[in-house]
Amino acid sequence: MLVAPVSEKEHNPLTSIGEGHKIVRDLLGSDIGEMQFDTEVANTFRHYVANTLLTSTTGNYNTGVTGSDSRNTNSQTQYCANGTYTEALSGHVSVQVEGAGAVSSGTTYIKGYWEVATLPNGMMMIVMYSTHPYVLEDWPNGVIPFVVANYGEDFMALPSGDLYRRTSNQYCN
Repeated sequence: MLVAPVSEKEHNPLTSIGEGHKIVRDLLGSDIGEMQFDTEVANTFRHYVANTLLTSTTGNYNTGVTGSDSRNTNSQTQYCANGTYTEALSGHVSVQVEGAGAVSSGTTYIKGYWEVATLPNGMMMIVMYSTHPYVLEDWPNGVIPFVVANYGEDFMALPSGDLYRRTSNQYCN
């Protein structure tokens, strides 16, 4: 009886995922709690996230007798199929008072790696990792858990109710 050889891909499931996914898994090691990476649901969600652009925008405008002010923020995160991501955080502030005004704006780019996992409660999580100083301020180990409560073709919603617009087929260079 002849037995077909097992391919490297079948023997080692890590060979079929992007380099960035491997980096996140190696970083977490066995410290994953009840997260699961290699389930059918996780694989489907990984495919859903790959080559996706998530966008969140907030704005605030106030006007009064003495002047006005406005603040706008925009977050765009592009998830590449190879397990890397780039996040662009933009902000704009404008203050106008009688006889004077000021405007400031800028964009910060954060690069890192991502992977997905399923949680026992059925929610999905995008696990991001970056050593960018802004990330390390809030997440000293560089790992950002991005829990997704619900998602569809053009959106992702967090348990907090925050909503992100999803644009698919955003391929990375």
